[in-house]
Amino acid sequence: MRGSAFGLADIAETVEIDTPRLLLVVDQFEELFRYGDEASGATKAGMREEGRAFIELLLEATRRKHGRLQVCVTMHSDFFGACSAYKGLAEAVSASQFLVPLPGREQLEEAIRKPVEKAGAAIEEALVQRLLVDVEEETDQLPLLQHTLRRLWELAGGDPRTIREADYVTVGRIAGSIDCKAEAVRGALGKANATDLRTLELVMKALTDLDVRDRATRRPQRRSELIALLRDRGFTDQHAADASLERVLASLEAEDTSFVQLGDGDDPEIEIGHEALIRSWTRLAGQQRDFATGWLREERDDGERWRAYVRRTADGPRLTARERQWVRKHSLGEAWSRRYGNRWLDVKRLIRRSFWLGAGRKSLFAIGLLLFAFAALRFF
Repeated sequence: MRGSAFGLADIAETVEIDTPRLLLVVDQFEELFRYGDEASGATKAGMREEGRAFIELLLEATRRKHGRLQVCVTMHSDFFGACSAYKGLAEAVSASQFLVPLPGREQLEEAIRKPVEKAGAAIEEALVQRLLVDVEEETDQLPLLQHTLRRLWELAGGDPRTIREADYVTVGRIAGSIDCKAEAVRGALGKANATDLRTLELVMKALTDLDVRDRATRRPQRRSELIALLRDRGFTDQHAADASLERVLASLEAEDTSFVQLGDGDDPEIEIGHEALIRSWTRLAGQQRDFATGWLREERDDGERWRAYVRRTADGPRLTARERQWVRKHSLGEAWSRRYGNRWLDVKRLIRRSFWLGAGRKSLFAIGLLLFAFAALRFF
């Protein structure tokens, strides 16, 4: 596939020859649009080209006459505009797009009742109606409904087991059920080991991203990348970093939480299970869930500030004392800086150069004062 834009189309003709059609599904297609954002220089250019070549493979495979490969890409509708950056992609999407509608009230009611019935349990009628009213106000309807019902199921009791309206407030209602659970996970981590609170914050900031249009997306990371981040940001001991990361990931991945997913292999990829977590947890999205405050806003502001420092490594001006203090206070490191253009060593040199220039000016000023004082004494 790397050798030709027709590579995917050629492969499709050799796979399952007796099958009349093949379907290739590319989920979370919008993540392609930020592929390479965290790199710089030649690496960034190479990743951008790789993304363009990937799109060309898909397009060429669907253009072949009498070809049997069908391609289905899924993405959030607010990323449609980004397709115009790639020749032919916007046209292909426009010619075949299907907007997945939100489920209707009857479908939502079925999603509530059927699993309960299948389990031989019961749910109070007043709770069903309250869930249907509250979920209509939400964007992430199914993920929030699923999570809320899971929390309610954990509290259900009796014979038959009954999901009760009285527990609805306890789990945080539809809008707050994920936030309530996330805070409970954070509280348990902090109670057992206070250092894990810092690890949790760093991990969540690493696994999420907020673009200039305040669109939150997942940002998968390798385990080794998270370890390097922890080592740069305060964990001087490798064993301590490993142990803290394992505790945090175990809590986030637990069967009754499922906030993150871990891949396979010695260095698995780790990612957020669903964007609903990003939009619902107030520590990530802010108290109003509009990303005006919160961890994602903090991370984006820090990243933009770092990119500004990267630009100043070539053209200046030097960093002020307050700017140098900001770098020291945040305990930034090379692993973190790779998300925002890297140039860690260049910025460190800029910091040193700025310090000595500032110190030199202070020294010249001090010498000037001494000379002035000496001249004044001679005059008197």
